[in-house]
Amino acid sequence: MEIKIYCEITLFLCRKRAYGISLFLVDTDLPGFQKGTLLKKIGRASSDTSELFFNDIRLPSSAILGGPEGLNRGFQFMMHDLGRERLVIAVMCAAYMELAFEWTRTYVHERETFGKPLISNQQVRHTLAEVKTDAMIARTITDQLMEAEYKIVSRIIRTQFIQFLDKILIFLRNFNF
Repeated sequence: MEIKIYCEITLFLCRKRAYGISLFLVDTDLPGFQKGTLLKKIGRASSDTSELFFNDIRLPSSAILGGPEGLNRGFQFMMHDLGRERLVIAVMCAAYMELAFEWTRTYVHERETFGKPLISNQQVRHTLAEVKTDAMIARTITDQLMEAEYKIVSRIIRTQFIQFLDKILIFLRNFNF
């Protein structure tokens, strides 16, 4: 049995920021609801993202997420777990950094250039040491932030992850991996 939940966000002009947004649970069997095509996206592919169309659809007041108390609290609902979601992304990035390092380390030990293993090149060893340091820093920061549930973690780790990948890709591009 597959359960699908669709939320619709409605915006109203409101003087206070973060108010005037409500979330509605929409029964997909109602006339006027239509699911569009799946959208191609960058990032986590664990959930599908598609266009949703609500053509002249009528919803009962019971469709408001959180009941009558949920009216104009949609923004609060959406922001409730944002910090944890960012932390999950940070943990994933740190884990991928370690995995990419391990793959690269194995590769430079196995790959030979000019009759010698690639790891025998001093620059390769220095870059690997720098990459391992970056991965361990990311792991340490992430571990500490998991305890504190710090909210800006994903920006820091994502930036470091991109810099890390730039270093790793040099090996992969130059040696036809």
